[in-house]
Amino acid sequence: MKQLYFFIIPLLLQSCSLMYVPSVSSIPLLEEKGEFHGEAGMSTNSIYANAAYAFTNNFAASVSGNLSYENLPNSEQTYDFVHRYAEASLGTINVLHSERSKRPSLEIYGGMGMGRATANRYYYHKSYYYMDYTCNYYSFFAQGNFGLKRRIVEVGTSLRLVYSQFNYVVNENKKFPFQTNFGIFCAEPMGFVGVGVKNLKFVHRFGYSLPIYGSSSGEFNWTLLHASIGISCRIAGKTDKSKNNN
Repeated sequence: MKQLYFFIIPLLLQSCSLMYVPSVSSIPLLEEKGEFHGEAGMSTNSIYANAAYAFTNNFAASVSGNLSYENLPNSEQTYDFVHRYAEASLGTINVLHSERSKRPSLEIYGGMGMGRATANRYYYHKSYYYMDYTCNYYSFFAQGNFGLKRRIVEVGTSLRLVYSQFNYVVNENKKFPFQTNFGIFCAEPMGFVGVGVKNLKFVHRFGYSLPIYGSSSGEFNWTLLHASIGISCRIAGKTDKSKNNN
């Protein structure tokens, strides 16, 4: 039985894409002290929320989280999958030192995230069969955001370079546990378009995730493309508020 189990381990690793859901990362395009940006929505593989705040005219912080919602049954097996991910980052804004709303914004962030995914499979074909998967991972990333803000429309793009270290565990009928650790380096570009009024916009995002290096890259299947829709809210900073009061 152990020989059979280790024979199917490479096949189990093929499902590792289910253990990792690319983050719908924050692209706040902050420009001044006191400015806040928040967004929430639904992607093709999760629901998400993020928030960012500028502490000064040069530095800001951002937090983000994703939660999967997939549950796929069929006639011969039940497959339940849950993925949770949260991250925090610090960055520099106003890199171009441009006048507000006149030129594109550029900001650079660096941060860390932690994720956990679990999945269960129950087979009822001829005999009962149970298998569960658990994956805990952490990620380190650097991200650059570039975009243009107008009163009605916001457009932008980002490029994230992220290294993730995975701890992947499989249990078959609660016997013969298998565990492996591996790291993956990914490039994750993303773009967005937001349309609405000054402080509230409907946002459409589209992203791409490409593993480019890793100790298990030959076995790592991933979600190549993902898209999302959401609503964003922006609260002006102190400089902009003082202008509006004059």
